[in-house]
Amino acid sequence: PYWYAMPSGTPTYLTVLESQETGTPGALIRNAIIFRVTEASGIPLLDTNPTVTVMSGEGEVREVLAIDDIVPGAYAVHVVLGPRVGDNEFRIRAGELQQDVIIAGQRP
Repeated sequence: PYWYAMPSGTPTYLTVLESQETGTPGALIRNAIIFRVTEASGIPLLDTNPTVTVMSGEGEVREVLAIDDIVPGAYAVHVVLGPRVGDNEFRIRAGELQQDVIIAGQRP
């Protein structure tokens, strides 16, 4: 009974590890969303090319970068919130998986 940890290469789980709940409208938020992509047995997938898009709120995705040196299989997303007070919805996609994250734009 040996487990050789051979990854399937198919994204099975997309887990949001951390996300900013609020921010100032128009502000750049570094590491606003941190998420991880793993396969069925929990092995991180390092060659996945996840995408993050804006669904509502007039925000902008600045960068999606791998942070494997901190958390294997994890990605950090830098965003700019929309100019108005209200929700900014971002959609993460990895293979057939997707997850929505909402960050509320609020005045300080």
